Amino acid sequence: MPATFEQNAIYLQSGDPTKEDTPTLMEPGTLGARFTMQYPTGRGAPPKVPRTTRFQLVKTDPAMATNVALGSPAYWLDKSQYIVTTNPAALNQICGVFCNPTATKGNYTVIAIGGPWPVKLSGANVTAAASGDNVIGGTVGLGVLVASGTALTNVSLGRVAVPLVKDVPNALVTLDLDLPEGI
Repeated sequence: MPATFEQNAIYLQSGDPTKEDTPTLMEPGTLGARFTMQYPTGRGAPPKVPRTTRFQLVKTDPAMATNVALGSPAYWLDKSQYIVTTNPAALNQICGVFCNPTATKGNYTVIAIGGPWPVKLSGANVTAAASGDNVIGGTVGLGVLVASGTALTNVSLGRVAVPLVKDVPNALVTLDLDLPEGI
């Protein structure tokens, strides 16, 4: 049986993966754990198609030069210690997308690694995005759009979701994240 680090239940001090930002972990052994959540989580009327997103608990680089923004691609700085950064020193070290736009440098936070999630692109890329296009890592804090049918030069973060969802003022496009497990 293959070894995986999927957790059925995980303790987040904020209670919400989009708000997790803590200097210490209550359960240090959960660092690096992957977990899945289905939205909505409340008692409201369920959507026709529920959204399921995969997450991973990580630590942010205390020395990263650029602050985290919602939808910024995350890259491994030290995979063995689950430390991530916004600096794309190695584009093929992409590991997910930051969920908390106010995550503090050096704190523990959560990144999205699978399912639908907004990703920050350059303004020109947002307006040109089409369903099925790929997004790869690029400049600090931004993904780069690669047109459907074009050969990828780096590991793909995911594909532009169908139906196409653009938030042009904030340079966000919703992707179906599809990162390989080993990354």
